Amino acid sequence: MSCFLFLTLWNTKANNRVFQFLELPVSAYAASMGGSNVALIDDGVNNVFQNPSLLGDTIDNDLSISYSHYLSTANHGSVAYGKSWGKDFLAVGIRYLNYGSIDGRDEFNNSLGRFMAQDLAVSIGYARQLHRDVRIGVALKPIYSNYAGYNSFSIAFDLGLTYYNKQIDLCTSLALLNVGRQIVALDSELGTMPFNLVFSINKSFEKAPIRIHMTWHSLTDWNMDFVNNATFSNKDKNVGILSTVDMVFRHTIWGIDILPWKRRIRLSVSYDHRRAREMSLVDYRSIAGFSFGAGLTLTKFNAAFTASQYQSGVWNFQVTLGTNIDAWRKK
Repeated sequence: MSCFLFLTLWNTKANNRVFQFLELPVSAYAASMGGSNVALIDDGVNNVFQNPSLLGDTIDNDLSISYSHYLSTANHGSVAYGKSWGKDFLAVGIRYLNYGSIDGRDEFNNSLGRFMAQDLAVSIGYARQLHRDVRIGVALKPIYSNYAGYNSFSIAFDLGLTYYNKQIDLCTSLALLNVGRQIVALDSELGTMPFNLVFSINKSFEKAPIRIHMTWHSLTDWNMDFVNNATFSNKDKNVGILSTVDMVFRHTIWGIDILPWKRRIRLSVSYDHRRAREMSLVDYRSIAGFSFGAGLTLTKFNAAFTASQYQSGVWNFQVTLGTNIDAWRKK
């Protein structure tokens, strides 16, 4: 499986996209909301990876660590730290994806020994409070890959704008992710970054301990979806209508949080129609597309856990632990 993952990301000529590991959710809370939500105001310093405009005064001296056993021997994780000064907020994070040790073979199936493959990205995020309810943010992201001694390097930016009304607990954000270019390619052809335009909104309700989420993301396959659906519609009008609806829903993710015990506990579930369709198999029932999560917030630390399926029949687990350094200092 590690070899398959490696070859999938190595062969970028099919769609010319590189560093697709940037589309993986970094924190457990982000994973429980489908991985693309950019309005998770409660995700704290981890927002340096998702949407820098969500960084606020709650990140001061916050430290967060995440880990996920992805597929087979592959794993990914991150660490992030934040600091705030008045209306200015700064966070630094490092994320990685390691494919494990892979058996190398030549065209004659002769062993070339084992080699490693891994991706690494640094996020340096800055946000500023423009108004009581409005923030902007930007994150600089140097990105590096090493596949069996072949190196690749890119520079990208994330840009975000957030409106957060604490009184009514409404958060809405717009983010441009992975805006940049590849500078050093694995081979002779430079690839394109996995650009994504994302809009998210969530709302809590005073009389019920729940929060509703909706995310729309562009991804880079929208045009291909449109072409495919246009082809289907030429053959069958009914199929065309259904596939157009299907295309729209492939770019939306819906989620809900249940927030009991004064919101110190969080139970989450989300549905990603695109993942569900891509992971569906004939005559095989699966809950791929659904993600389930739980979170706990205590005085000195917080923890989150998510279970989801990125491959039919195979569960992916992700855990995030966070704390505020000031909470451990003696008063």
